[in-house]
Amino acid sequence: MPNMDRGQLKRIHRYISYQDSGCYLGASGVGVSTGVGDMVEAEVGSLDIVALVMTAGDEHNWYFHLPRDMNINKPFGIQYRYSTASTTAADTHTFISLYDIIAEDAAYAIGTTAFDTTHVVASDTDSGVANAWQWSTRAVLNANRFSETNLTNGDIIAVNFEFDATDAAETAHLHGLRIDYMPKRYLGNPAALNFDSAHDQE
Repeated sequence: MPNMDRGQLKRIHRYISYQDSGCYLGASGVGVSTGVGDMVEAEVGSLDIVALVMTAGDEHNWYFHLPRDMNINKPFGIQYRYSTASTTAADTHTFISLYDIIAEDAAYAIGTTAFDTTHVVASDTDSGVANAWQWSTRAVLNANRFSETNLTNGDIIAVNFEFDATDAAETAHLHGLRIDYMPKRYLGNPAALNFDSAHDQE
């Protein structure tokens, strides 16, 4: 039987926990995040796993390098992994995502630009299972929001997350961020014996 996905590119997903966001400070077992309304690290229920406790108005930020193999002609998406202690499936949650690009030699700054497609509040509903992990709806940047120079220079994307509002009265936790993007079909010249992999322009 032929391999049906032979030659087909698949969207890449990459998960970045809150601990790898660049905005997490742990001291004497207490964690805080930077931004408006700091989140504190705590155990989720009594389930061994830990995450950031988020209340309405809290923010957290991620700083990470843009993927070198990203196809800038395709959309770029993000989702958040979260959980709540709510058992009400009708509870809704409002997430806000902002971003900016930070080049080398530029100061770090919190993202301020809205995504082209924002999170859908009506679809960000609770599972109704206490402390079950969930993905938020997807926020999307349209094609060509980045340049090849952003990729080859290893520029950083700053993503600002805000837990804007919630119907749930129970504790909510933020676990991490997932990005998705389409890879380039070719990276470098397979026939080349000696090419500059650090600066190759594809």
